[in-house]
Amino acid sequence: MTNHRSRFTLRKFDAGFCFLVLLGLVTVIEPPQTVAQKTASAPSKVTLLPKKEEPKKSDDSSSGEPIPTVNASDELKKIIGDGNVKVEYDSEGEFAKSGRGWADFHLQEDRKYRFDLQKQKRQGRWQVRITVSNVEEKIMLTHIVRMPAQKKSPDIWESWLLKHEFDHVAISLDPRPKILLIHLLKTLPPIERTLDVGEEPTNDVIKRLINEQLDKRAKSIRDVMIHNNQTLDNISHHGTAPIPKRADFFRSLYTKDNLAQAKFPYLENVLKVLDSPDYQNAELRYLPSDPAEDAEAKSPDRR
Repeated sequence: MTNHRSRFTLRKFDAGFCFLVLLGLVTVIEPPQTVAQKTASAPSKVTLLPKKEEPKKSDDSSSGEPIPTVNASDELKKIIGDGNVKVEYDSEGEFAKSGRGWADFHLQEDRKYRFDLQKQKRQGRWQVRITVSNVEEKIMLTHIVRMPAQKKSPDIWESWLLKHEFDHVAISLDPRPKILLIHLLKTLPPIERTLDVGEEPTNDVIKRLINEQLDKRAKSIRDVMIHNNQTLDNISHHGTAPIPKRADFFRSLYTKDNLAQAKFPYLENVLKVLDSPDYQNAELRYLPSDPAEDAEAKSPDRR
């Protein structure tokens, strides 16, 4: 059984992605044959830089001043609990000057699987066929929501800007991306490759081939989530304008049309999942009232 602990970070503005893979030893017998393999651990890391125009943090650590949740609405408290959300004021120079909010979301994975290797040498090059099976995937979702320290107020939980950041939390807390991710990892097709001349089907080579495919699938989900966060900001003008047909907007995310718009590369692989009862009846976590409409009703100068 292969144990993988991995983590990838999905951000509203700058997509950070990091994947830690557990590696180990493998025994291979001469071709052609099939060998069940076990693995253990070693790290690899890929980081995507933030967009230059957006305020950015120097790292993903939580170093701000916690915002007490005692005055948060019951709806927000439920989202905070279910989404493992930390809410804080941040006084970092560039971020504080921007006057904008920030929402980070992190997915931590515990992954186990087994794979079989078939190999055969022809004309001096190894041909391999790798079948991954018995995938077990556990995902833990956490969030950090940051507000500029200049926005500090006893009425912070009435802030349209803070509530807008929770619209971003709703996009990552939506259960449908997790359903898609697990499906893609559990249905990885056999991997067939002809290795380069002189390249041996070692443990490291085989795991690299597997991880390349798993990484592509995880990245595809991350890319859809980034697309949907950008769509939210475009439609709401970063929270300053009401979302037309709010409930319909959130329900339309992660649908066939939405995935197509996001250029999701595995659309044909998930069509049955999209029609499943669990997917169709997934509980969405957005606030019923629009932050921009609340702000207009309660305060002309927009907190």
